[in-house]
Amino acid sequence: MRQILILSLSFFLLTTCKMEEDTVFITASVRDMSNGSTSFESGEYGSGQQLTFSATQNEGYESVEWINESTGQKYTTNPLTVSVNIDGNFVAFFSPSTFDLTVNVDGKGEVQKEIVSTKLDGELTLGSVVKLTAVPSAEHSFFYWNNDVNDTENPKNITINGNQFPLFIHQRVS
Repeated sequence: MRQILILSLSFFLLTTCKMEEDTVFITASVRDMSNGSTSFESGEYGSGQQLTFSATQNEGYESVEWINESTGQKYTTNPLTVSVNIDGNFVAFFSPSTFDLTVNVDGKGEVQKEIVSTKLDGELTLGSVVKLTAVPSAEHSFFYWNNDVNDTENPKNITINGNQFPLFIHQRVS
């Protein structure tokens, strides 16, 4: 009976006494896995420990921010190093990269650009489709695109696959 009492008291003390080292539970994830990833190992860490979170974006995305959803704190650095004192859930957010499209005109006229589809309203992102229409000035005619005499489609749809090399439109006097 005495042994049961000692074992019970020991169990009670072990389960209710505060451990010498406080620990916190930290997780890290990505809001949308199709945009990027993180390799941080979620788990228990010592309170006050400095942790580094690193996010890697997929092609066509850029790292925007980390948010500790447990506290609402936002961070704009990547990799992110912070001291953790309370449980936290760090989430990486990415946004689509934006690209430029340059069109040079050889001759007189202009090129009208119309975004047909994109992930960000009004911005060119990876996979965006742009309709280009060559509009020659009076007494000029459109001939071809990009030094390719066989590329005469007008208007022409192109798909953004990164920072585009300049497109050239060739127009000559009729």
